[in-house]
Amino acid sequence: MAHDGWLGGWLPERFADPVAAIGGAFADLGCHPAYLVQRFLGARPVRITAAYGSVTAHAVEDNAVVVAAYANGALGVAEASFVTTPGASAFEVRGTEGSLLFGFGREELMGKGGALGEDWAVVPLVDAPAAPFGLWVDAMAGGADVATNQRTAVELTRFVVAANEAAATGRAIDIEREQ
Repeated sequence: MAHDGWLGGWLPERFADPVAAIGGAFADLGCHPAYLVQRFLGARPVRITAAYGSVTAHAVEDNAVVVAAYANGALGVAEASFVTTPGASAFEVRGTEGSLLFGFGREELMGKGGALGEDWAVVPLVDAPAAPFGLWVDAMAGGADVATNQRTAVELTRFVVAANEAAATGRAIDIEREQ
């Protein structure tokens, strides 16, 4: 997930306050690929490593790469940047059965391998479930079970906090396993 907020001069300076913003590019933008990693590979990886950089000299990172390692050997990579070409975001899922790509200059999901065939082809998307805003309205009206969403938010927060610690200390952070 990326944009040119600080290069283009349109990102508010409050995003550079490490206390108020609770981090930089990863806490703001990286949480989106982080929750996708969790959605595909599992809520709680066993280990997080991270490298944060700054080309703008703000007090927080303006670009970040975080790797989540899972017990089954899978790896998830989440990247974020406030200092890159607009529209440069992309999404990849690669596995033993095939690959899915979205972005890379194309606004469509492409797939290859296994049931998807040997050549790259457009993968049709199914209708989206209820929009998050509608789910929020239902929850406020008492018509939705929010327990799953709360657990998801806690695990995403655990992921981002571990990434921040890994970047700050330069070491891998082992995530406590659920009992």
